[in-house]
Amino acid sequence: ITSYVFDVVRSEVPKLTIDEIFNEKGKIARAIKEGVGEAIEEFGYKIIQTLVTDIEVDSRIIKAMSDIVASEREK
Repeated sequence: ITSYVFDVVRSEVPKLTIDEIFNEKGKIARAIKEGVGEAIEEFGYKIIQTLVTDIEVDSRIIKAMSDIVASEREK
């Protein structure tokens, strides 16, 4: 199941901006429910609800975002 979840997350997250990833966790959760749900139904499992709680962003991305915000403030 974990592999299915990671596969869905890897395919969905690149479609979103960083802000959307944090603001629209529900979109990712729905994609997981739909994608993984179909895959595991044949094994007799059903996903009732998915919850995305912890999003980890690489420190280089956080620094780049901070630099962009600082640059815009200077303008």
